[in-house]
Amino acid sequence: FEARVPDPALRAAAAPLVRGEAARRIDLEPYRFHVSEDIYTSIGLHADTRRRWRSVYHPRVLSRMLSPQDLSAWFTQRFKYACGTLDIARRDNPLLMAGLTGWQKLMYGSTIYAYLAPFWTLPLIAAPLVFFFTGVSPVRAFDVSLFARLVPFLVVTRLAFMVRAWRVPTWRSEQFHLSAFWLHLRALAHVVAGKHIRFLVTPKVAGHESSLRLAAPHLALLALTALGVAWRGAHLAGASRAASVAFASNVLWSAHNALLFLPFIVAAAAFRPRTAASPG
Repeated sequence: FEARVPDPALRAAAAPLVRGEAARRIDLEPYRFHVSEDIYTSIGLHADTRRRWRSVYHPRVLSRMLSPQDLSAWFTQRFKYACGTLDIARRDNPLLMAGLTGWQKLMYGSTIYAYLAPFWTLPLIAAPLVFFFTGVSPVRAFDVSLFARLVPFLVVTRLAFMVRAWRVPTWRSEQFHLSAFWLHLRALAHVVAGKHIRFLVTPKVAGHESSLRLAAPHLALLALTALGVAWRGAHLAGASRAASVAFASNVLWSAHNALLFLPFIVAAAAFRPRTAASPG
């Protein structure tokens, strides 16, 4: 205990806990060495069947840290998060771990699930492009029956977001969730290939140049979308009403995707001179 907890004040505070355990050895280092050490340590604690650790939500801010100051720093941080979480799922999957409760497995599973986003975001991004260049629609018909079901579903989903997020705006998180498709795709490929995951510290100051290269896939998709709209629009002469509605629906769909990409692209192109990190 003396060697593990060198600080006298901390030692004094922890002493009653140690005495309460009598002669039993207490492991005061639950830290698990991993690039995503925080969630990995949490999984290890929750799986401890001897002590049955619980997590309690604390609604007040206890500490503050610097958020990434530019897109390059954000990309570095989130790529590390994604690779680390997916690596844990691959090597030490909490869904298969003994000691975790069903609810704990559900929560850890939802965290892993979030980084599998390319499996559903890529079809959402690619479907309008397929229609513009091939005429193949992602749904059988853009008719009254479809919109009578789709519009109420979208409205109810939006209201559910508002209620469950305690009226905190979620639009920006939705924008970065879709915009991160390339980051998540790279992380998936990185982990599946079994590559080493480096522990890159998130830069604490803004870079001295733009990060436009990180938005190259998004810009390429927008360029393809513009070309596809022009291509399909040129073939609308004499088309049926159903084809015109399908075209208009896919244009709106593409505009929605572009709106989600917009802050990511703006952040990538923004130039901010390097500044010192502020306290906190």
